[in-house]
Amino acid sequence: MVRRRGPLAGNPDLQGTLVGNDGLVAPVFSVASALGPDPLGYLSGLVGGDERFFVGARQGEDRNYNYNDNMVLVEAIRSGRRGAFWDILRRL
Repeated sequence: MVRRRGPLAGNPDLQGTLVGNDGLVAPVFSVASALGPDPLGYLSGLVGGDERFFVGARQGEDRNYNYNDNMVLVEAIRSGRRGAFWDILRRL
């Protein structure tokens, strides 16, 4: 499906690792260019800070929702916090 969208590099509808990823081993995401140059900003504006929605961090923001290597989350779980990982991070 990604290859049908055309070449990786320079394709406005693709985001992620677009250079040196001919085997598509690293993640590549399809995001419609109709959402504008800042799709996460657009989405954040639509949800208006509603805590029911989880919107990832934009580049340069100091939020880390990577559950695999998030030391804040690791320490919280060690100290006894329980629940969905996203909810633990939100409460911290």
